[in-house]
Amino acid sequence: MTNEKVKSPKKRRTAIWLACGVALTLVVIILFAYACTKGRPSALIYRYTHGGRSLYSALYHGARNGDTTEEIENLLGPGRKADSAKIIGVTKKMIQKNPAGWPDGVEDSDTFLGFTLPGGELFLQFRDGALINFNPDDFAKYEFLGSIAN
Repeated sequence: MTNEKVKSPKKRRTAIWLACGVALTLVVIILFAYACTKGRPSALIYRYTHGGRSLYSALYHGARNGDTTEEIENLLGPGRKADSAKIIGVTKKMIQKNPAGWPDGVEDSDTFLGFTLPGGELFLQFRDGALINFNPDDFAKYEFLGSIAN
């Protein structure tokens, strides 16, 4: 009988630790799943690697039209302010070829932030501090830009 009483507390302790371990594992999985829907893990990877896949994933999962410049930079890190006059000219040419891709058009007061990609830079357009002309579906699949100089 003495042996049964000694084993019983050990079994209970083991069962309690096992239950705590399972509960902690479930909490971690739920938090990770929530973070993935916000694009945070991909954004964190992008900040350190500047990889195209991680940038596209972060934008697809974590950015929306109307996000502020601050929200985007909190997600991806600081962007490079672009020469807006030059990009506005290029954007106006692109709008002529594909007006549906630029529903908000372009205005001279718009600003652009560039984010490094292998082989180039991706620019996001902001008007009055809010992201515009952004469609997350454009970032569902990463495609390497290649060398822009070619």
